Amino acid sequence: MKNWPQTVLSQYSSSATITALLESIDEWISPDANFEQFYDIVWNLDSAQSWGLDVWGRIVVAPRIVTLTGLNYWGFGEAGDREPFSFGPFGDYYQTSTDNFVLTDDTYRQFILAKAAYNITDGSIPAINAILMNLFPARGNAYVIDGGAIPPITSFGFGEAGDRLPFGQGAFGDYISYTTTRMTLTYRFEFPLQPFEAAMVQSGVLPRPTGVLALWDFAAGVMV
Repeated sequence: MKNWPQTVLSQYSSSATITALLESIDEWISPDANFEQFYDIVWNLDSAQSWGLDVWGRIVVAPRIVTLTGLNYWGFGEAGDREPFSFGPFGDYYQTSTDNFVLTDDTYRQFILAKAAYNITDGSIPAINAILMNLFPARGNAYVIDGGAIPPITSFGFGEAGDRLPFGQGAFGDYISYTTTRMTLTYRFEFPLQPFEAAMVQSGVLPRPTGVLALWDFAAGVMV
């Protein structure tokens, strides 16, 4: 208890017996140790553990469980399960499984700090790059690329000539896409990522300016 002598009536303040009892009670029920433990385990993000980090995660909206969805590869195999050239890692397989990962305290702490920075960032490329370097320190180059705008997609094929592209300049089909133009940015990682790290990238914790489509490029692949 703080400054308990000030709460004793003046007529009893000189009583050795009463003051001795109060001093003993103060030692027995003092919440100081609990306050210090709460500060270390919950309030101080640098030392918070387990449940304390879960509380911080709820505050900044950063889940401890992240999901890695299937990754598309370009390479050998059936054409239907591949991405266009330069739109995915090279490989002769296609990952369709979805894996969930529970982040450890140390990893989750960095994840929370990245999300907290996202909540107050101005969305500029330098600010986003700073978050990437703090989330993956001493790992290699990680940065964001301004991809510009994605124009509406027009197919070539059957139909009226006015709504088709010349042969070889568009997807083949009897339709035209009126998809609106979208701005894009790509997160590029020039070092291999652990699966749970790739899941963090896909989770949406990295900044994405309003109206911008965020993509990711795992240039060095994801460890399996």
